[in-house]
This record gives sequence, structure tokens and C-alpha cells, in this order.
Amino acid sequence: MRILTLLLFVFPAFLMAQYKYIGVIKNVKTKEPLSYTNIHTNDSKLYYSNSKGQFEIQSNNRLKTLSVSYVGFHTKSINIEENNRFYEILLEPKTESLNEVVIQASENESIKIIKNVINNEPLNNLLKNLDSYYYKAYNKTVISADSDSISSKIDTIFKYENGKRVLKKIDSTNFKFKNTLKKRHLYLSENISQFHYKNGNEVKEEVLATRMAGFKQPFYEMLSLNFSNFNIYDELLVLAGSKYINPITNNGLKEYRYKIIDTLNQGTNTMYLVHFKPKKNKENAELEGLLFIDSERFTITKAVLELKGLIYVKLTQDFEYDNRISNWFESQKELVISKGESEKNVSLFGGMVKFQNSNDTINRNRKTPSDFVKFISKTINSDIEFNKQLLTSSFSEKIKINELAHKKPETYWNQFRKDSISKREIRTYEIIDSIALKNKVEYKLELARELLKGYYPTKYFNIELSKIIALNQFEGLRLGLGGETNKRISEKIKLEGYLAYGTKDHDFKYHYGISTRLSKYHNSWVGLNYSYDLKEAAALDFMLENNSFSLINPRNLNIYDFYKYDTYALNFTYDIQSNFESKFRLSTGNYKTVFDYALNNEGNFLESYKLTLLTAGFLYSPFSEYMRTPDGKRKIANGNTDFLFQATQSFDGFLEGELNFIRFIFRANHRILFYKDNFLYLLVQGGIVKGDAPITHLFNATPNYTLKHPWIKRVTFGGKNSFETMQYNEFLSDNYLMFQVHQHIRKFNIGSIKPQVTLISRAAIGDLSSKENHQLIQFKTMEKGYFESGLELNNLFKGFGASAFYRYGPYQYQNISNNIALKVTYKLSLGF
Repeated sequence: MRILTLLLFVFPAFLMAQYKYIGVIKNVKTKEPLSYTNIHTNDSKLYYSNSKGQFEIQSNNRLKTLSVSYVGFHTKSINIEENNRFYEILLEPKTESLNEVVIQASENESIKIIKNVINNEPLNNLLKNLDSYYYKAYNKTVISADSDSISSKIDTIFKYENGKRVLKKIDSTNFKFKNTLKKRHLYLSENISQFHYKNGNEVKEEVLATRMAGFKQPFYEMLSLNFSNFNIYDELLVLAGSKYINPITNNGLKEYRYKIIDTLNQGTNTMYLVHFKPKKNKENAELEGLLFIDSERFTITKAVLELKGLIYVKLTQDFEYDNRISNWFESQKELVISKGESEKNVSLFGGMVKFQNSNDTINRNRKTPSDFVKFISKTINSDIEFNKQLLTSSFSEKIKINELAHKKPETYWNQFRKDSISKREIRTYEIIDSIALKNKVEYKLELARELLKGYYPTKYFNIELSKIIALNQFEGLRLGLGGETNKRISEKIKLEGYLAYGTKDHDFKYHYGISTRLSKYHNSWVGLNYSYDLKEAAALDFMLENNSFSLINPRNLNIYDFYKYDTYALNFTYDIQSNFESKFRLSTGNYKTVFDYALNNEGNFLESYKLTLLTAGFLYSPFSEYMRTPDGKRKIANGNTDFLFQATQSFDGFLEGELNFIRFIFRANHRILFYKDNFLYLLVQGGIVKGDAPITHLFNATPNYTLKHPWIKRVTFGGKNSFETMQYNEFLSDNYLMFQVHQHIRKFNIGSIKPQVTLISRAAIGDLSSKENHQLIQFKTMEKGYFESGLELNNLFKGFGASAFYRYGPYQYQNISNNIALKVTYKLSLGF
């Protein structure tokens, strides 16, 4: 996300108007500014002042008059003077008593209007009363500034030395910036998409054409950004990627104050203009704005949503009445992001991008280029169709990128552009393309993508970073090298492998394989491989567990109960849907524990054995969102729920397999989001084994503790979803169930550090049939239930923190100190 943020705010333009008029509107008697005043121009356009009574009007034509109106005040018209660009407009109150009556009526009446909007939501919400719809949208996103607003003065900086004024620096920043903006924008991109909706399903987007300055191939992450809702009736509104309580919901009635600003006559109908703002004044900028409400259907015909803080964010959504559905449909929207005038903090994209007040006491009177830059993204909808059977989409992802989206000719673009592309815009594309090529921007982005997945890309081979170095109790320091071929060798065939060496066990481990792609759409691959390596005994080993960027797993440092395996395997992967993955594996090979253990198999004591295993694994993430690109599937949003299931059958007599058993394992996790980064994380996992399974395929409940002496040696690294007070292989089970609850509390300030507190409770229960079959080891079973609770204090220093856990219940020790576990925690933060 940091890459995305960097590009977003160092990159998109608004078209410069030829004429600009600015000013302020005040009460003539009190000289107080009048917020959200109506301003009608002679070309029949309507504008509004902001909360400070200020306004800025940009027009391609010279204006002649402005007509200003406000509830409780006399309407005033002024003539536009040719050389005057600033106007202070003073409005006369009608009468003091009338003003009080009108304002009081507005406050009471506005609640009734909002409640009518809420009650009529089922009638007006298109997602509830249309079978399907389809439309195309043209978007232009620009980062630029009005060159006329920037001074071309070259500043000189002097310093007194020995009583003399000495020239130290000539600052021509603004001069150069102004000249740059006269030639081009800072960034420019265009997209054409078509949107599909079918009743009961989510809205799908297919990107038909895309052009981004600086990129030959689209920067797909930018296309996944969710700047705003299409549906104004959603329970939560999205503004610049962050969610806020919708003012036209029952929860909104508790959150906001409402006030009627004006009533507008449109033909035979009346339009209410209602302003809303939060009831409480908070540290962070909260949603406020204007709602245009049709008095007949009580539907939203226009919405202006704002965040006023260190960053100013404004979204304007316009709706048009469509006779075919007797309802209002979004016609266009515009998002503006610029530097704000308030000191309030602002969070964008769900808190991934934060602007916070640093309480800097420096007062900078001189403006810099950042004061003038604006991000403007405007979308215009067209070709709208309703209730047609052919509108159903044929892809399961939320967004699909057309294979030829980045190769569309100008003739295609001109069908959707409202105005022809300007010389300034053409120049923007040319210069940014040149700068990006010179600075290898696309290569650096690809490097960042692969690093986040745990790989370092070279020309033909992607090196897997987790294979380079590792630590555990059996191998000591494990050094190695491995990876896979990339698409520069082939997009359909992939070679993979690694080689590793343990400095403590003095043994080489290795793996090599080949796979070929069967279906790009279903991400389907089939492959063969050979492996000679180690795994933790009795662990939950899901084939489809997401281990991307798992360079650091602190629990691995403590593990010493491994088994060796050398196996051949045939693998097949297939995406049933984008959020429903499957993997199948047939393997055969030899297994042996590195610790003393023997399996009693009908009187035969086996210290090593050969297994032939058929495994099927499934991962279902119902609420995660994906994008399909020409390069394949990409996840664009993590859902709050995941389900993992895996079944393994061991065959006796097939491919020389010696044991017969079946093993089922599962995991389900769910995250419940609360306000301000607080959330509750729930996890349940477990498994069942039937048959003569060895210890390698039983369950150890993921322990992470030892009773070493002196006690300080027990302080090790904490794990993820592990029992921090349970000793390694203390318990064994062939039927096992585990519950876990995390209460994650948002970060808070203690001086210069921002620790994060997590409260954790875990419980497990299990049993083991035929205990006598497992020889040469000592273990217990946990039929009575195992319990521990604790607290993590994370992010105390450079990602490091501390945790404390206590073991209680039927299996607690009499010696209290043995029930206590203190751990060092580490959370790798990548800022996304």
C-alpha cells in the first residue's frame, strides 16, 4: 500500500478554467461568515460557499452577475466587474424574530425530511428494486495546480554575518513550478469501464481501456482504489477509501445534526437542501456535507461530502432522473483532494494513509508548491441500460482488466471523452512517460510487488527470501537458496527448487520441480516435484495457508521436534472461483522422526515408514475481493472471514505405502471490526484422524514453551496462534479442537512510543485412541480441556514487544512460576 500511496500522492488534474471568481459571504450586521450560501450565476449554474462563507467559481465563460440567497436573509444580486476577481458580499437579515423562527423550523423539519429519506430507501435504492443494470464510465484523474495562483517571484535568502547582510540562497522553487504547470500537469490518467449489476450480486467492473502516465503496462493497484460508493444508500459511505456512517441511515440520526439550508424549485417539484455535520467535535476530521432531497420521492438527487482537516477532501455526486425506471441514477461524480485549512487529523483508505498534526510551532507564511496542488478525479457515466438479461457478468472477481485495455487507439478514447485531449495533457503523457522510463519506475514497482510476496526478482529467476536463512533448535542456522523461474522464461511452464544446509545437523535439504499452467482463468496448474527436507511433527500443515511474506516466524526458533521426509509428489491446483481455491496432491515417500519414536503397527515397531498420501485442500474467503488482470488474479481487499479444510487419505499397499489412515483438518477465522482500529479476532481449528496414523500426522496443539532452568531461559519468542504455556509435544491427540479469542485494542501514545495491546484467551480439548501404539516418547492427552490467557504489548521498539500468559484449569502446575510464560513478540509492519 505504501507504493500505491506514493504514486497516488505524487501523481493526478483538473482542467483550468479561463475565469475565476473568489470571495466571501457575511452577515452585514455581525460580519460573521454565512456557510453553505447559494450562489446562482447568470449561466444558470449553482454554487455554494464553504463552512467559512468562502467561495471559488471557475468558468470557461465570463460571468455577468451573481445572485446570493440564504435562509433568513434577503437575496442579493451583484454585477461582475471585469477586473475584479474578489468579492465580499454582505447579506441583510430579514428580521431578528423571523430569523429565529426560520432557523428553529429548519432544525426540526430537517429531521422529518431525513427520516422520510430513510423510510423511502427501499423504493429509491436501485440495488433493491432493479433486476439488473449496466453502464459505462469515463474517468479522468489529474494532479495539478492553477498556475495563476502561484507567484513567479524568485525569493532571496539573506543572513547577517558580522553585522553585514550576506546573500545565502536564491529560491526559485515557485518560479520553476509555475512554468512547469503552464506546460503540463503533474500527473494524468484515464480509464473507461463498464459496470454490471444483477439483483442479489455485487456490482462488477470491467476495465475496457486504461492509460496511465509513466506506465506501458497498467499499474493495477491504482485501478482497485475505492474512492467512493456508487450507491448513496449504503449503510457506510466511502470517501477517499475510508468509511463513514451514512447520514441517511438510523445510525446517522445518532451521529449527525441536520439543518435545512434552502428549498429550491425545479419545475413543479421542490428540492430540499439539507446540511449535516457531526454532533461531537472530534480530534479527527469527520464526514459533513450537503444533501439535495427530492420532496416527492424523498430521494437523493445530489450529494456533497467533505472532510475538513489537514487535508481537504470533497466528493460531489450528481444524479439524473431517468423516466425508464422513474428514479434517479448517478450521472457523474468528482473527487477533490487538496491541502486543508483545519488542524484536524485525516485518515484515507481505511487509515493506511494518515495526515496528523505534528504540533509544529513553526509558522510558515510563504506558500510552497504543495499548498496549490490538487488531486481531482472526475467520472462521467453513459450508455445506461436497465433490466436486461444480457447484462449478467461472466467473471467472479470484483474487477476485471481487459487484455487489450492498455492498447486502445485514440479513436476509441474520443468516443467517451467529453472534450478532446488537450496539448497540455498530451505533453503530460509524453514527459511523465520519459521520466518514468529514465527512473525505471515500472521495474521498481515490480520489485516491490515481488518483495511483498517474499521474492527478489532477477531477470529470469525469482529468489525466495525465506529460503536464504532460518533458525531452529535441530538445524541450528539454516542457510540456503531457492526460488522459481518467472514469466520471462515462460508464462506457462515454471521450474522451482531450493538447496539448504543446517549448521547443527550438518545435512543438506533440497527440493526441485516443474509445473505447467492448464488454465489462466482458473489459475490451474499441474506439476511434479521431489523433496528431501524437515517438517514439524504433529503440526497442522494446510497446503493453501497464506504464508506470503512470512520471512519471520519467531516460533520456528524454538522448534526441535521434526521429521525427515523424502517424497515424490504430483500436484494440481484449481480456482473454483476467485475466492474459492483448491489443491490436490498425490505423494509417496519415506518418513522418519529425528527424535526417539516408534509406531506399534500390529506388533511391528516402525521407526521409519513409507506413506502414500492423497490430499485435497480448500480455501474459501467469502468476503475477500479480487481483481483479474492479464497477469492473473490479484487480491485487492482482505475479507474478515476465511475457511480452510483439508482431507488426507493414506493407502496401505498402494505405491508401497505401509499405513492406512484418514486425516481431516480445518480452520475458520473471523474478524469483527469496531471503531478506531479496534477489532475482535475469533479462531477455531482442529482435526480428526482415524486409523493407524504415526506421530507425524497427529496433533500437538501448536505448543511454544519449555521448562528450562534457570527460568530466564524460558523467555523466548512468541508465536502466532500457538499455546505459549504448553510444552513441545506435551500433549498428543488424534481428535482435537482449539478456540482462540483476540481483542485487539488500537495503538495509544506513551511519550514517543505507540504500543498496541492485545488480550488473548485460548482453549483446547483433545483425545488420543490407542495410546499404546506410540512408543519411546512421553506425552499426555487433554480430555479435560487446556486453558491459557494473556496479554501482548506490541510495538514497543522497532516492531518488538512483550507478552505474558498464564496457564490455568485442569492441567495447571502446582508451582505457579511454571504456569507463567513471558515472551518477546515481533510484528513486522510494512505500512499496508
